[in-house]
Amino acid sequence: MADTEEMFLRAKHRTFSGLTEGSCPSTRSCGATAERLAERLAERLTEWLTEWLAEQQAERLTERLGERQAEQLTEWLAERLAEWLAERLAEWLTERLAERLAEWLTERLAEPLRDPEEAERQWTGPFCFIQAADPQLGLMKAWRIGDAVGGGDEWEEEVALTKQAVAGVNQLRPRPRFMVLCGDLVHAMPGTEFREAQERDLKEALSGTDPSIPLVFVSGNHDLDQVPTPSTVEQYCRAWGDDYFSFWVGGVLCLVLNSQLYFNGSACPQQKEAQEAWLEAQLSRASSAEPKPKHILVFQHIPLYVKSPDEQDEYFNLPQEARQSLMERFKRAGVTAVFSGHYHRNAGGCQDGLDMVVTSAIGCQLGDDTHGVRLVAVTADAVVHRYFSLEQLGQRGVNEELRKMLQAC
Repeated sequence: MADTEEMFLRAKHRTFSGLTEGSCPSTRSCGATAERLAERLAERLTEWLTEWLAEQQAERLTERLGERQAEQLTEWLAERLAEWLAERLAEWLTERLAERLAEWLTERLAEPLRDPEEAERQWTGPFCFIQAADPQLGLMKAWRIGDAVGGGDEWEEEVALTKQAVAGVNQLRPRPRFMVLCGDLVHAMPGTEFREAQERDLKEALSGTDPSIPLVFVSGNHDLDQVPTPSTVEQYCRAWGDDYFSFWVGGVLCLVLNSQLYFNGSACPQQKEAQEAWLEAQLSRASSAEPKPKHILVFQHIPLYVKSPDEQDEYFNLPQEARQSLMERFKRAGVTAVFSGHYHRNAGGCQDGLDMVVTSAIGCQLGDDTHGVRLVAVTADAVVHRYFSLEQLGQRGVNEELRKMLQAC
């Protein structure tokens, strides 16, 4: 599993290759390069002029001065010419080359010197991404034997399903811009017996993802515990990256939230307050951003609601107080859709233009759906999506379906 961590997109702490602020070339910084080029050019010109002088004037000089004196005069003229070129031509070339080289390099390198996310803030046309949820290594056996707490000691099935999903995603054309896994990455709770082994095997299963498809991870209740603590949040962040963050892709702003802090953040009041302040700032900036995002998408594990915005509180949705507060803020900011998992079935709804998309699991199914992932097509005017089983994902016709989705919306 060499360098598997390099696949993982941690948007708050991302590093970028290329130049850093303040490294823009100037005439002075290009002077040494230009001087070397000028010296080499002057040397070549000297050689050429010397050869020309010897060839063109040798016969005439030999007739008038004799062979020996002609050679001596030719050498003397070549030396004087070289000195003149070194003093005059090299200096002139150095100045001109330094100016032109600095100008050329500045034009070519100006783009990378901007904010690394600047390019992704620009709309560049339709694209697609993958939303998946709940690989939850260990749940399938635990569910079968009726021991959801201690029965997750086998997870070969989930590993095979995850690898099947990765293989199908890799075959998609056009390539997805990213794949987001909306929580419950593993079944074992923090600090329990099988936790590290399940995390290791999931990372290994995901390591086959094409390097051009970044992976985005969302924290779920099994990743943080039902009542998360500062310690369990820290453990998750060490293993998978930040529990909340934002990133831009192709002109679309994506917000990743720790929904467990809204479900029960009683043991993490400071973390909950920090996420709330961060989210408010993100939504406020998005409203005044230039250019404005074509869409704002939210990714979290627990849905705002499963079927109806006014449904009663239960295990599979957020409490009404948190739910209504988030929905009001999302609508006000112009959020297009909220993507989640947790329900292990496909569900969701739409209210006042805000889509709530609940996606079934890669792993254990609790309803009539089959193992799968969701393909999401994004255009300037719409975000459309369709759930594909893993079997469908591996079929030849899926690329044609994806192209139709990108054109239809």
